[in-house]
Amino acid sequence: MNYDPKVKVTFGALVDTIIPYTPRLAYGQGAIQTVGGLYSHIDEYLIWSLDHLLLNVPLASPTAELLNIAAGQLIALGATEVSFNPDNSPYGSIFAALSQEDRLKAITLLERLQIDPMILPFPFHNNPIYAQMMANSLNTLTVFGYYSEWSEYEVTRLAQFEEHKLEEMPVSWKQVGYPGRAYRYHALRGYLVEKFIE
Repeated sequence: MNYDPKVKVTFGALVDTIIPYTPRLAYGQGAIQTVGGLYSHIDEYLIWSLDHLLLNVPLASPTAELLNIAAGQLIALGATEVSFNPDNSPYGSIFAALSQEDRLKAITLLERLQIDPMILPFPFHNNPIYAQMMANSLNTLTVFGYYSEWSEYEVTRLAQFEEHKLEEMPVSWKQVGYPGRAYRYHALRGYLVEKFIE
C-alpha cells in the first residue's frame, strides 16, 4: 500500500519520538532492548489503524496535518529548543523536522487545546475536544502497536485482519519475555490469598 510521503514521515517522526532507537540500552540490557518503533513499522500501524479502525472517515492524513499544525504553532510561539530550518522538512512535514523534544511540545499544545480549532482540518475543525482526544490517544496507539504482533505480519501486515499471518516472533515479545500465543495459555486469574485482611 502506498502512503502519502508527508503522512508517512510525520507518523515516522511521531513513532521515533515515542519509542526511539536506544543504543545505550544494549550495554546493560542487551541489544534486543535497543529496537525502536520504526524498526517494527509502527508508523504503518498508526496509519492503517487510523484509516480503518476508528471511524468511517480515514483519519491518518488529517491527524498528520494536526501534528504539522501543532508544530507550526510551536515554531510561531518561538518555543522550540532547537532552531527550526524549513529546508529540513521532509516532504513538507514540519513535525518531522523538529527535534524529539520539540515534537513532544507540539503534541502537548494539542493536548492542552492551545491551538486555534478553526485552523484544524476536518474532522477536527472547530472540534477541539476531538483534536485533544486524538492527541492523547497517539501515545497509546503507538505503544499498543509496538507490543502487538503487527511487526511480524510481514507481507500480510496491510491486509484485512483475517488475512494476517504471523511470520516471526515480534521483537517486543522477545523484549518482555513473552513466549508467544499458545492454546490454553495460562493467564493471570488472580492471586492466591491465604487470609484476607481489611
